[in-house]
Amino acid sequence: MFKVAVFIGLIGCCSAGIFSGAHVAQAVVRTEPLPLDTVPNYNFGYAVTDAISGDQKSASEARNGDSVSGSYSLTEPDGNVRTVTYTADGINGFRANVHNSLPRAQQAPAPRDLAQESLAAQRRAELAATPPAPAIQAVTYAAPVQAVQYAAAPVAVAKTFTYGGPVQISYNTPFVRYNAAW
Repeated sequence: MFKVAVFIGLIGCCSAGIFSGAHVAQAVVRTEPLPLDTVPNYNFGYAVTDAISGDQKSASEARNGDSVSGSYSLTEPDGNVRTVTYTADGINGFRANVHNSLPRAQQAPAPRDLAQESLAAQRRAELAATPPAPAIQAVTYAAPVQAVQYAAAPVAVAKTFTYGGPVQISYNTPFVRYNAAW
């Protein structure tokens, strides 16, 4: 109770201005606009060639003011190389030219292993000469039927309980008197 009274007293002193808190730092806001680049210019490009996965791609782009031009190229899974060249400006909008090259020349097939092929042919001939397995006949079983008897269910015994009503409990403290009914 004492802690509550002290806390309320501190709040009252702070709101009355008796305790002045730390000075609040004022945020400085810059209101002047940043200068804009009137003619933005940039050039960039990259290329990737991964020998393990076979991934090949490249891209490049250049901007001079409101005019942008660039291209990108990639190798598709079927070997086709797609190259896209594009331009964009305020007059013509975005224009793209897509060019697909023919797939790479097919590699020669691997040489045939005639010894393996003759072994496979022999095995097929052996399997064809083997007589078919005898047909399996379905077998049915009749399970014996047994009569099942269950014991009688136990009889439930009812118990009676009595309720005496609420119990009065009282607590005495220096400030508050509390009565509870259970």
